[in-house]
Amino acid sequence: MKKIKQYKYHLIALLVVLIVILADMYKPKKLNWFPSYTAEDKIPFGTYILYNTLSDVFPNQPIISTYYPPYNTLKKDSAVANYLFINRNISFSKFDLNKLMPFAYKGGNVFLAGEDFNWEFLDTFNIKIHYYIPDNERISLLDNPDTISYNFTAKPYKRSENYYFKKDYLYQHFTSYDTTQTEVLGINSYGKPNFIRIKHGKGYFYINLLPQMFTNYQLADTANYDYAYHALSYLPANNRIIWDENFKIGKRVITSPLRFILTNKPLRNAYYLLLFLILLFFVFEAKRKQRIIPEISPPTNATMEFIDVMGRLYFNNESPEATAQKKLYFWMNYIRLHYKTKPENSDESIHKIAQMSGVKKDLIIKIFSYKDKPYINEKELITLHTLLTEFYKTKKK
Repeated sequence: MKKIKQYKYHLIALLVVLIVILADMYKPKKLNWFPSYTAEDKIPFGTYILYNTLSDVFPNQPIISTYYPPYNTLKKDSAVANYLFINRNISFSKFDLNKLMPFAYKGGNVFLAGEDFNWEFLDTFNIKIHYYIPDNERISLLDNPDTISYNFTAKPYKRSENYYFKKDYLYQHFTSYDTTQTEVLGINSYGKPNFIRIKHGKGYFYINLLPQMFTNYQLADTANYDYAYHALSYLPANNRIIWDENFKIGKRVITSPLRFILTNKPLRNAYYLLLFLILLFFVFEAKRKQRIIPEISPPTNATMEFIDVMGRLYFNNESPEATAQKKLYFWMNYIRLHYKTKPENSDESIHKIAQMSGVKKDLIIKIFSYKDKPYINEKELITLHTLLTEFYKTKKK
């Protein structure tokens, strides 16, 4: 019972921490609108649904995910395939283009769904893209959110009703391209092309400016979900699939087990709880437990008391000479032990004792004068005692 009372505040603190962690774990999660476009993400702008249903569009074909740029991927394996890139921004280096162009020329197909492309890629195909909504059309879009829509240009994929993307206005479209090598596959409700196919050797480059139409958000919309599948249906169904994860904004970058734990909310909460419990252990339990050690006073130096007792003993026995000799004996022994010198009644010895003890030479000479006296009376014994007492009081500590 006593122990429970002793740790009740610690238990209350631990209970409060547990309640806070559980409340954080089970509170309603905010919808994450981050445009990751990764195959693992089930958030609105992830591509989890599309990636896991590719086998419906390309039955019995292997799906290979690559986390490397096209240069590295095609350097290892450049066999014919459908190479899919879906992301908001797609930027190829000149080394990537030097691999993608021969890949398509030999019969491969490159499918690109993105809003923004780097200059090197656009210049290779003489493409220009317009991104901004004119002011007069912007007002119309704000008043009527469903004004802008999208569709394919020809059967079998063109619908009687256009496709809509309800989360945003996807106005970007092509304004310039090589008409001799390019076929328009999709347009918006203003008749502006947003999906084209460019012939290159035996293969094609498919460029779609509506990457949002391939996300979980759009594929969960029963009225507009089939846009992505129809767009991909232009690709040969008997080709294997290479799925790009390198250009994804939200691609996973895990370099250590700890980083993996911290990016996973349940594991992160468990990790912090473990650290808190370890801290509690060190604060309250890991300290050494033992009885209180009693304070022991250092031993006292009883030499002076012993001398005083012996002196009084001899004095009471009425033997002043013997008492004086004992006092002088103990004094000289004190000189030997503390100053490491032999006490003698000589100028050299007296000078050395005075220098080491800090006592005046006159006092030391007076003490030595009693050493060789044949007879000492009580008055002289008292004088000697006074001289010795003064020596002990004035010596250096």
